[in-house]
Amino acid sequence: MPVKKAATPLKVKNDSKAGKRTPAKRPIDKDDQTSTPKRRRCLFANPSNEPERYEDPSKIGSLAGLFLNREKIRLPGKTHIINLVDHRMQIHDPLCTPVFPAKVPLDTIVNDFLIFKKFIRANKKATQIQIVQHAWGISEMVRMFNENIRSHILTSPEFKEFDKKRAKKGCPSQTYGVIHLMRLISKLHEIYIPLSIYEDIKEEMPEFMKFIDENYKKYWNREAEYPSTDKHSFEAKTGIRWLE
Repeated sequence: MPVKKAATPLKVKNDSKAGKRTPAKRPIDKDDQTSTPKRRRCLFANPSNEPERYEDPSKIGSLAGLFLNREKIRLPGKTHIINLVDHRMQIHDPLCTPVFPAKVPLDTIVNDFLIFKKFIRANKKATQIQIVQHAWGISEMVRMFNENIRSHILTSPEFKEFDKKRAKKGCPSQTYGVIHLMRLISKLHEIYIPLSIYEDIKEEMPEFMKFIDENYKKYWNREAEYPSTDKHSFEAKTGIRWLE
C-alpha cells in the first residue's frame, strides 16, 4: 500500500528586506488622522505695524472711540446728595421706589431754568423750539432721558408703573423728576451716544446743575420722595444726617 507523503508547507514569498517590517495594509479611519488644523487669519489683526486710527465718532455710526477721553459729569452740592441717597435706598431697600409721578417733573425743572435765564417770560411754558434755540444741550439731555429711561435709569420694581404710563403714550420727562435726572447724569458717560452730543450736554450741565443745587428744596423733599418709608428709617438707611 503506497504511503502518502506529508504535505510540504508553502513558502510565503517575502519581498521585504530582512529586519524591516511591512505595515499592514488596512484602511485608515478618519479618527486616526491627526492632521494639523490650518491657522485662521484673525479678522481684527492689523497686518501693518501702524497704530489703529479711528475717525471722529460724531461723524460715523461706529462705536469705536466713543468713550475715549470721556469725563463723567460732576454733580455739585445737594445734587450729589440726592444721587447718593437714592443709591443707598436702592441698596438697603430696593422695593422702596421714589414717588410716582414726581411732584415736579423734569419738563417743569427745565422750564424753570429757562425762566431763570430770562429766555422766556415768567409763568410761561417753553415750546420745544425755544428749548432747542436757547438750550440745545439741555434739549438733547431731555431726549436722552426719554430714550434711555427704561434701559439705564429705572430699577426693576419701577418697570410696572413705567409700562402702564407708556401705554398711555406719556413722555417720561413729564412724570419723572430730579431723582431720575441725577441717575441719568451720573451714568450719561456710559450710554452709547456720539461724543459730539455728549459734549453738547456736558457743556450746559454745570449751570443747570448749579440752578438745581440752589433750588433743590423745590424739587426734592427728603423722605417724602420715598412714600413707603418713615423719617427714622430713611435717615438710618441713607445716613443723610451726616451728609447735610
